[in-house]
Amino acid sequence: MSQLTLVKMQEVKQNKKSIHVSLPAWLPKAVASSLAGNSSYAFVFSKSERKVFLKRKAILISEWAERHRVLEMSSIPGKWKNIFTPYLKGIMDTAGTQGIETIIICKTPQCGGSEASHNIVGYCIDRSPGPVMYVFPDEITARENAKDRIIPMIKASPRLSEYLTSYENDLSSLLKESRIFNIEDMGYLEI
Repeated sequence: MSQLTLVKMQEVKQNKKSIHVSLPAWLPKAVASSLAGNSSYAFVFSKSERKVFLKRKAILISEWAERHRVLEMSSIPGKWKNIFTPYLKGIMDTAGTQGIETIIICKTPQCGGSEASHNIVGYCIDRSPGPVMYVFPDEITARENAKDRIIPMIKASPRLSEYLTSYENDLSSLLKESRIFNIEDMGYLEI
């Protein structure tokens, strides 16, 4: 649980930027009266809280993949390199463009389309967390992909593995909610 510490300005050892604001109207009267005479207070956030507030430089999904994605089940294992699949770079970068809701890809089998979608999801885990839904043709394929592709992707990437907790259910099933992302249903369609 986050703790917000209120300390007097003279107790803050580091030279920090200060912001002067008036006391908010919603502040309880007992707190407001105790603070009224002392207008010099600072909020001290923990290291984790400061990390959350830090704005990271925007990067394209293809750049993120080259920096942080590690392939294990591949004909070319190791770090992801866009040079081997330059035709996927535009697809990945388009997926990260604001306002784009649907991307239709006409491709041949085994040309990297699934790996590009895993890069997109990996980017979202790291840079834009939220619900994710994978859809597969059947339940067996969904479970195999979770076990053979998605979980190894998260474990192999030093960046993504930082988001794992020590809880066993983080990796035991992607059908449940975890701290990384929420896959409400590993969907499948039977025709």
